[in-house]
Amino acid sequence: MVHISPPRIEINCDMGEAFGPYPGGPDEEIMPFIDTANVACGGHSGDPVTMLKTVQLAKKHGVRVGAHPGYPDLLGFGRRSWEMSETELYCMILTQVGALKAVAESEGLSLNHIKPHGRLYTTIASERDLCRPVYKACKTFNVPVYGLPGSFHESVAAELGIDFIPEVYVDANYVSAYTLINKLDKTIPPLQRGDLYTKVKQMRDDDSVIAVSGRTVPMGIKSRPFTICIHSDIPDAIHNVSALQDAVKELNA
Repeated sequence: MVHISPPRIEINCDMGEAFGPYPGGPDEEIMPFIDTANVACGGHSGDPVTMLKTVQLAKKHGVRVGAHPGYPDLLGFGRRSWEMSETELYCMILTQVGALKAVAESEGLSLNHIKPHGRLYTTIASERDLCRPVYKACKTFNVPVYGLPGSFHESVAAELGIDFIPEVYVDANYVSAYTLINKLDKTIPPLQRGDLYTKVKQMRDDDSVIAVSGRTVPMGIKSRPFTICIHSDIPDAIHNVSALQDAVKELNA
């Protein structure tokens, strides 16, 4: 009998989101627990020095580096709607990702992936006409994109010939399949390893997740490798990522 290994699961986290005197998340504490870092590129947050320090920290821990471009909205942290033309979106991605790619290469690292940030991420998941210019720019860099399975993230990537890696969330509530997710209430207790194991195992084995309505909704992972995003800007983030790493290690064994 041929043994078929389950799809590999990885952990990613948004990093380098400090800007000038304004601090970001606990990057130094979280970096040892993740596989890939989505590094802010100066749009929603991040600055040249922070980008370099974050890349150096990732290199120290053997973490692969991806670009995390966002709307040029420092005050709103890239979480507000932002009207931009297709040309503006295209050029924004080229310049933000290009800057991070140069910083990574200065440290002997290759760009691993691209994952848009915040409102840009959710907007292009549901609006094809805006996703296309963003992904056309991403195609320039010849790396995979992280995105929501079943959304325009995936279909536009396929249309443009871009490798796509499904992304799921364990510290967020799914409102409906594929597209609408809300970050968990910051008053909830820390995530527990057993609960994380059960949730991720259901995603992997049953290709589903329980939405806030209590309904089981399909994920669209379809036995593929996938990446889990864990947030660093909520309480107990360090505990959560440590517990998630334990759960993922067991599932990948």
